[in-house]
Amino acid sequence: SITRDYLTGVEIEGAVIFLGGDLVSGTIHDMAETNEDTAAGTAIYWADQLAACLKTIADEFGSVHVPCVVGNHGRMTMKPRTKLRARDNWDWVIYQQLARHFSADPRVSFDITDGTDVSTKIYNTTFLLSHGDQVSGGGGIGGIWPPVMRMLARKKQREQFDCLVIGHFHQLIMAPAQGLIVNGSSKGYDEFASVCN
Repeated sequence: SITRDYLTGVEIEGAVIFLGGDLVSGTIHDMAETNEDTAAGTAIYWADQLAACLKTIADEFGSVHVPCVVGNHGRMTMKPRTKLRARDNWDWVIYQQLARHFSADPRVSFDITDGTDVSTKIYNTTFLLSHGDQVSGGGGIGGIWPPVMRMLARKKQREQFDCLVIGHFHQLIMAPAQGLIVNGSSKGYDEFASVCN
């Protein structure tokens, strides 16, 4: 509705949907026994929901590109892994299911990395998608901004990009002019958040 009825003079040639992980609550916290479903059941459910969403976007905009990285909640081990990090994660399973679902639909393309980062160029801007769980600190004065900016600077030493897109912190920060977008999350307040103040 916004793109059809409220924008003029803009030709939209397609959409890019970043999937940045934490699609599955997982079993890494002691609250797993109160999850609504198992991690496998959750992955199956959300693969169907996301497929319907991506089809709707493709129907509206003609094409959709989906860069994908895994988060930390969907991992199948208690401690984070470095080797086989992506393939041992329920987010990766969802992405693979989506890619199979759309394998015969040329309007929808995926970039599913086995690493931690995936780069996507949109016109003249290069975005680097990373879950963001490599950031440490952020609980003191200044919040997450200083440690996130340190991670951004370290990533720029090894890769050229204009804007880092992360989601790990479940809060929205729109600062593309400073080279950063942190995605919000519909995840509500829970016992874990309460214990962490």
